[in-house]
Amino acid sequence: MCKRIGIGLLRLSLIAVFVGMAGSEANAQTCSTKYFTGAKCTSWKSLTSSGPKVCAQWCTGSAVCDVLVDGVKEKCEPGRPCPEMSCTAFGTEPVETTTPGVDCTTTLDPSCGILGIGFCLQPGCEPGHTNDECLGPPPSGQPFVHDMALSAYGNVDDCIRHGRCREGLELEAAPDLCPNDNWSFRFTPTIANLQVCYCPGGFERDPLTGDLLDNSQCCADIRRSLLEPGRCVAVFTNNAGVFGQPSCITQQCTLTQDYQLGDVIMYECDPFPPQ
Repeated sequence: MCKRIGIGLLRLSLIAVFVGMAGSEANAQTCSTKYFTGAKCTSWKSLTSSGPKVCAQWCTGSAVCDVLVDGVKEKCEPGRPCPEMSCTAFGTEPVETTTPGVDCTTTLDPSCGILGIGFCLQPGCEPGHTNDECLGPPPSGQPFVHDMALSAYGNVDDCIRHGRCREGLELEAAPDLCPNDNWSFRFTPTIANLQVCYCPGGFERDPLTGDLLDNSQCCADIRRSLLEPGRCVAVFTNNAGVFGQPSCITQQCTLTQDYQLGDVIMYECDPFPPQ
């Protein structure tokens, strides 16, 4: 099952790429990729020397990351912390609000703009209905720069078999970019630095509300402190040796085909930073 949560990263807060974690869940279309054949994947990347492996592919829709995680050790159960993953699109274009001195092509900075195509849809219109009556004024169907990174998160709870789980996350732009409040905005990146992250024990959250705690860290397992509710018993160290951060895989991805609203097209991805 895919989950969809759209977040403008600069409007929420957290560490590193997990800048936003609140929102509602909904079904999202799933990528059909050349790397996935049922539960099989042919392009695995290790997150740590002894930890899980991840296979991730991206397609349009706004931007969907379809992910297999092999080696999940913690079972996700209701009312308990779960392993978590995130998918994030960082921009490659400097905008007015970009941090001074940042090179957006080689740096993962949430203040960089994402180059893409934007569409405003009038009420009752769904992707695939691209006639003039459905589409609003520009930026509909025009190049558009979204001025901040986008992120989505989800619990790793859809497991095909023990230790192998699949998640799908769709990134959505802020809904207030169209001239009328009741119109919906769809944004598809044409080039972005796309990142998938995995936290094996989930993040530190308020056990009552589920909100992230201040200075939330990635936990090594699902155990939580009795003295400080929601805090890790053991904090995770990621594949880069950074304490309290998830393990991540990043690629620079480009949409190499013409895009029409509703198309499901694979992104072509290369290693990041660019070689």
